[in-house]
Amino acid sequence: AGVSALGAGCGQLQSINLSWCNKVTDAGVSALGAGCGQLQSINLTGCSVTDAGMLALGAGCGQLQSINLSYCEKVTDAGMLALGAGCGQLQSINLAGCIEVTDAGMLALVAGCGLLQMIELKDNDMVTNACVLALGHIGIYRY
Repeated sequence: AGVSALGAGCGQLQSINLSWCNKVTDAGVSALGAGCGQLQSINLTGCSVTDAGMLALGAGCGQLQSINLSYCEKVTDAGMLALGAGCGQLQSINLAGCIEVTDAGMLALVAGCGLLQMIELKDNDMVTNACVLALGHIGIYRY
């Protein structure tokens, strides 16, 4: 209820750190996506979010510049597609430990986020050398 209240009452919110708040779910993140169109930075490290939360952020947070999803193990390629489609201002994304994100998701993200400068992918066995090489050629990969 707390994060949902923030989404409903803080339309000018630009930055929020919810790292390791494991009770934060898609419902709260969806409320932020719906009510916080000015959001530029969000840290969801270790939260219980899925692609549904990413869909909400992609749909409502077009100004998002930085997102930390490290150890959000239920986020998949579909979440990357949603962020790539809606968050064209994204400059930094941390996907450390996002074990369901693959090459396809990374390439979809990069295709929609031309301003990306940093991607963190440590602890992810699903992203292959081919993807890392492709990301390296555009100068944004960090390991």
